Amino acid sequence: MRPALSFLILLIFVGCYDPGGENFVEHASPNLSGVEISIKPSDLLVFQKTNLNVKFTTNGPTLEKLEGFINDVSLFVPESPKQVIIDPAMFGSGKFKLHLVATVKVKTESVAGQFGLEVSSFARDFDLVIDLTPPESINKLNYRIEDGRFILEWDKPTKLNFSNYLLKKYLKNGDTWSTFAERQMLINRQKSSFRDSTYLGGPVRYKMELVSDDITVIGSNNDFDVPSIKFSFEQESGLNYRLFWETTFYNSAEGVILGNLGPDMHFDSQPHSITKEIEFGDYYYPAFSVFSNSTRSSTWGNEKLYAGRELVFEDNLTEVQGAPIKLGNKSYVVEQRDVFIVNEVDEVTMSIQRRQSYSHLLGLNPVTESGYANRQLIVNSSKTDAYLFVGQYAYRFDDNFQHIQTVNLTPIVQTGSRSFVYGTQIYGNVLAGFVDYSDFETKLINLNNLTVIFQPDNNDPFLLTSDGHHYIHSDNVYEIIDNNSVVKIWTLPTKSGQLVGTNNSNQFVQSSGGFVYLYDIATKSEIMRYDNKSFFGELSYDMGSNKVGGHNREIYNVIDLSSHVVNNYKVFTNATYFLRNNKLYSTNGFVLDL
Repeated sequence: MRPALSFLILLIFVGCYDPGGENFVEHASPNLSGVEISIKPSDLLVFQKTNLNVKFTTNGPTLEKLEGFINDVSLFVPESPKQVIIDPAMFGSGKFKLHLVATVKVKTESVAGQFGLEVSSFARDFDLVIDLTPPESINKLNYRIEDGRFILEWDKPTKLNFSNYLLKKYLKNGDTWSTFAERQMLINRQKSSFRDSTYLGGPVRYKMELVSDDITVIGSNNDFDVPSIKFSFEQESGLNYRLFWETTFYNSAEGVILGNLGPDMHFDSQPHSITKEIEFGDYYYPAFSVFSNSTRSSTWGNEKLYAGRELVFEDNLTEVQGAPIKLGNKSYVVEQRDVFIVNEVDEVTMSIQRRQSYSHLLGLNPVTESGYANRQLIVNSSKTDAYLFVGQYAYRFDDNFQHIQTVNLTPIVQTGSRSFVYGTQIYGNVLAGFVDYSDFETKLINLNNLTVIFQPDNNDPFLLTSDGHHYIHSDNVYEIIDNNSVVKIWTLPTKSGQLVGTNNSNQFVQSSGGFVYLYDIATKSEIMRYDNKSFFGELSYDMGSNKVGGHNREIYNVIDLSSHVVNNYKVFTNATYFLRNNKLYSTNGFVLDL
């Protein structure tokens, strides 16, 4: 009886392949009655050139020759007598029978066997599957963060006729994905997840490819932008806000760089906070970059940090800015060519109820041309009608913004390229005060008979009181007689820098020489004086709160005319500001509760 022989057949694929996979298993040793060759699983999957080799698990047997046959076609290569090479291209896809014959020299008790000269052959048949059809691509990648690690996950393809996953990673450079930042990672085909220890947050793109000798199946791009860090902010006092953050999400992070708030600030990976004074009307996108020795995230902030609240138009119309103007029971926002009738959902949220163009009134091509239009809707003192002054015309609208009258100002305003007015004020539908750009002179006119009531020879500041009884120009106060003439009744101590009226038609505010004055016409007296130390510009009055505001460069001052209390706010200089409903509005879309 021959002693039991034991050997192992290994399938070794050409290329990068893990012999630990499910298709690479040990084969059973022969029993005492002979040698048995077995391969698990019973179906061998071949999709690229494959070598079959024999390796013995005990000392002694020596392989002399390994022969293979598929459908009686010999796979024997004389130059490699101890290997069977399966080239799937010779057979094409399908199911086949693989017949293996192993010839070995063994030592036995015989004389020849003692010298290792006894030769034996063993044979076995196997089921073989050749699949040359590419597997389905992996188009969907998911991620999870677990124990401070970023892990990608995917569903394994139903067909495993490929060698490896090739995961490609790209980083963003501005608005484009950087090919120079591409990183390739080879992953065993049996896996369905991968931990990317180099990812620390921010925009990233992954793409999975399935590769083998003759196949590359490319999946879709998967873009992620996972925060590097969790942060929030809260108001501490006034315009001071505290920005604070927790530890980074990723264990491999060693520190944090905070940017977009001035010079970059460096911190370790522990929780921190800073206090930042934010100019009202300005905004920031704090950027957190998390770094380690080997990599750095490129996360840019996507959460806006600002003082107060932001006006929001639900319709996402970017051309609409600023707070609406009340006319009757509706609210309007007037832009270069259009008026938007808006619904004020709440104090900061608005939706567009109707959009109405007035380009036809300008006599312009609504797409290619622009004109001199007073974009501010001028509401009359009764709050029932409104006017747009364009060129030498005044267009009157009702409270539904329907055009009801056109007033030709040609008898008063000169025609030509410089023909328009600005700084307009309206009383009822009778009186209008404005500056005529054609001659740079202020004019008070009667809209009904188109006569000039008063025309000083300069464009100094002026004010038409809300009751239509008085007209203030520079340092003089005039009484209006029967809407047809004026008579001077008072000379103010100083010339006006700016003028605004108040709820009380007999009282008005004047700024002059760094001072702000509240005057009473009936008593011809000064009620209040505030020393602003410097220029006090862009006067704005809020009827609801009886407050007046104006700025001195980066400081906006709000004066309560009832209590004479003054509050100062640091503001962004690239915007203009006005008061309404006890709130400070900026023309770039922010509102601050006072």
